[in-house]
Amino acid sequence: MPNTTLKVDKAWFEAQMKEQGLSLRALAAKIDMDPSALSRSLNAQRKLSSQDIRSLARAFGKTPGDVLEHIDVAEATPVVTHSNTTAGFGEMQQRRFAPKAESKAGEPGAGQEVPARHPIWGVWKGLVTLDPNHDYTQPADTDWGKVYED
Repeated sequence: MPNTTLKVDKAWFEAQMKEQGLSLRALAAKIDMDPSALSRSLNAQRKLSSQDIRSLARAFGKTPGDVLEHIDVAEATPVVTHSNTTAGFGEMQQRRFAPKAESKAGEPGAGQEVPARHPIWGVWKGLVTLDPNHDYTQPADTDWGKVYED
């Protein structure tokens, strides 16, 4: 995984397995995952998919957000474009957006706190790649426009 540093709170996962009375192999069987894949995931050598996270949450009796609080991706995964070249993220070189603490009276949001992001924010990060040459604003079915021409 180039340019990506996973951080997994392995102690938390082990505590959850102990609490449920599950070994690594038993947990892997319960969530329908290969034991070696689960081991690599807990050792931060393999990303967990959103389905894996939901399965772990069910197995532990927790929410997916609880599981995600113990998994962190330090940097963005590079995108592989249609020409199989790696494209970098220009955003990674910019300052993080920080909302203004002060706002003028009468502006929307004046005097209100900025809400924190939901714990599962970014769960699809690195899992979805969009073709930059495709126009996603056009209908997929070319006959769709004929519905309104009648």
